[in-house]
Amino acid sequence: MRTVSRRAVLAAGIGVAAAAAGGYGLVEAGILPGKYQLAQALGECGAAPPPPRGPPPAREDVVFWSAYRNRLVRTVTLIPAAAKAERALGAVVALHGLGSDALGAAGLYAPAMTAAGVTRFAVIAVDGGGTYWHRRADGDDPLA
Repeated sequence: MRTVSRRAVLAAGIGVAAAAAGGYGLVEAGILPGKYQLAQALGECGAAPPPPRGPPPAREDVVFWSAYRNRLVRTVTLIPAAAKAERALGAVVALHGLGSDALGAAGLYAPAMTAAGVTRFAVIAVDGGGTYWHRRADGDDPLA
C-alpha cells in the first residue's frame, strides 16, 4: 500500500480551493450560470422589500398619431400624488426596454416614485415598439 505525503494532500487541497474560487468568480461575473442559486445557497437572498408607503402617482394615458412612426403611439404620464398643483413640474422621459412598452415602463416607475417620495417631476413613458430606439430600415423612427 502506498502512502500519500502531506505535501501531496496540501497541493491537492490548494488546487481544489483555487478551482472553487475560480468557479465562484465565474458564476458571480455571470459567465457561468447559477448566480441566483448560488446566492440563495449562501443566504444572500433576502425577503422581498415591503411595498412603498404613500399614494401612487396619478396616471394619464394618451394615444396619438405619430407622423414619425406613421402609427398610433401611447404615452403614460405619472404625476406624483404629492405634487403641488400651483407649481410647474419637471419631466423625465422614460424609454422602455426591449420587448416592453409604455405601460411596462410605467409599471416599473410608479412604485419607485412612491418609494422615493418624488414630488418635483413627472415621468412620461413613451411606446417605442418592441425593438431598439433607433431608426429602422422600414422607416420607423421611435426615437424621433
